[in-house]
Amino acid sequence: MTAKDRPAPAVREFTGTAGHDLLTVHLLKDGQPKCEAPGKVDEWQRTANCPACLTSK
Repeated sequence: MTAKDRPAPAVREFTGTAGHDLLTVHLLKDGQPKCEAPGKVDEWQRTANCPACLTSK
């Protein structure tokens, strides 16, 4: 198998919480929530549930 024939590596989306809200899980882009939620970001391995992040591109 050549490098050209190998499948592309899976892209992992990073998720996390921002500030004191530990129930809303955001999609992270460059370490910050896509929806620009304020506060300290903690990365989680949970499914994102923030409506603003899920509808953003």
